[in-house]
Amino acid sequence: MKRLVALLSCICVLLAVCGTAGALELPYADRSSIRNPDAVSMLTDLGLLEGDGGRFFPEGKLTRAEVAKIAALVISSDPQPAGKAPFSDLGRCWAADYIAFCYERGFLAGQGDGSFAPNEAITARELVKMLLGAIGYDLTSYAGPGWEARLDTLADSLHIYNGYELSRSKPITRDYAALLILNVLNCSAIASYEDGKPVPVVDGLLNPVTVLEARFGVVRYQQVITANEYADLENPGHPLAANTTKLYGHYAMDFHSGLDALGRTVTVYLRDGQPIGVPVYNPEEFCVTVSGRDALDTLFQSGGYAPAEDVRIYDDGALAGLDALYQLSGTDTATLIDYESDDIIDLILIWRWQEYEVVQGSPLVIATGEGNQVFPSLSTAADEVSAMQINGSWVISPF
Repeated sequence: MKRLVALLSCICVLLAVCGTAGALELPYADRSSIRNPDAVSMLTDLGLLEGDGGRFFPEGKLTRAEVAKIAALVISSDPQPAGKAPFSDLGRCWAADYIAFCYERGFLAGQGDGSFAPNEAITARELVKMLLGAIGYDLTSYAGPGWEARLDTLADSLHIYNGYELSRSKPITRDYAALLILNVLNCSAIASYEDGKPVPVVDGLLNPVTVLEARFGVVRYQQVITANEYADLENPGHPLAANTTKLYGHYAMDFHSGLDALGRTVTVYLRDGQPIGVPVYNPEEFCVTVSGRDALDTLFQSGGYAPAEDVRIYDDGALAGLDALYQLSGTDTATLIDYESDDIIDLILIWRWQEYEVVQGSPLVIATGEGNQVFPSLSTAADEVSAMQINGSWVISPF
C-alpha cells in the first residue's frame, strides 16, 4: 500500500518497470498489440514464427499445422520425412512434410477418424504436449484418461506456464503461444532416458544445456548491466565503446543497450556473440525514475522506501554521495533500483538533463550551444526535449 500511495502521489514519476527493452525492434506493424514481445522477437529471429504482410496478428489462433512446423524445426533445421503421414486430409496441405516428420517420431497423432485437421486451432495444453515430445520427452504416460492433469504436473515442474494465466484447454493465441514455446526452449535438452527418467544434455562442466543452446546455439545470460557506452558502474569514468555492453561477471559483449538499461537486471540471448531477440528486464526487480527533488522526497517520505546502507549513487556516471540527491533540479532524473523488491533501494542513477529547443521534428534536430544536433532515427511533435551530452555524444532522455 505504501508503494501505491507513493506512486499515485508522485505525479511526475516516470515508471520504468516495463518488462522488455527494445520492443520497437519487432518488425511488425501491429507490434504495439503484442503482449510478449521478447518471445515473439526470439521466435521470429529463430524462424519458428512469422507474420504475414508485415503484421504478426497476435490475437490470431495457432493451428495444428503451424505447430507441426515449429516442432519439426525445433528438432532439425532441415526436417525431411521418410514418407507420408497416414492422414486423410493432407492432400494439398502446405505442412504435410512437417506433419509426417513429427508423426514418424511418435509425438504427433491424428483425430481418431483418420484425419489430422491441420487448420484446427490448437489449445495451450496440446501445444505444450507436442513441443515436449519434440524436445525428447516420452509422452507414453500422457495419453488416455487424466492425461491433462499429468501433463500439467510435468509442465509446471518445468516452469513452462510461467507468465501464462489463461485457460490451458482453450485455443491459444499466436502471442501467448510464443511465450510457451520460448519457455519450452529454455528447458534442458534431453539426451536419453534411464530408468524411465530423462537424462539432460550437459556441457563440459556437467551443467544442463537448454534446447535453445543445444539446437540453436543460443546462450542465455541473466545479470545486471554494469557498463555500456554511456557509463561504467564498476570503473567510473571509463565507458565502453559504442554498441558494447557488459553484464556483471561477464566480458564485454558487442551489442547496444540504452542509457535506461544501466544498472538493470536483464535476460539477454546471444548467438555467435550477437544478440538475438530483445533484452528483457527482470520482472521481480522494482525500478522507478522520478523527475526532480520533490518527486524524490515524496517517494522516500510517503512511499516507505529507504536507501540501503551500502547504496551506490552515480551522478552522470560518476560515484557520488547522498548529498547529490538534494541537488536535483526539475529536469534532472533519478532512477532508483530495488533488486529484491524489499523497499530498500540498492542503486541510484542521477542524470542531469537540460531542455533544448526543437528546430525540426522529423528527423529530430535540436539547437544547442554547439550548434544544431541531428538525431536521424528520432522524431517528435514537441517544442522542447530533454537532452544531455555524455562522453562526447548527445543523448535524448529515454525517461
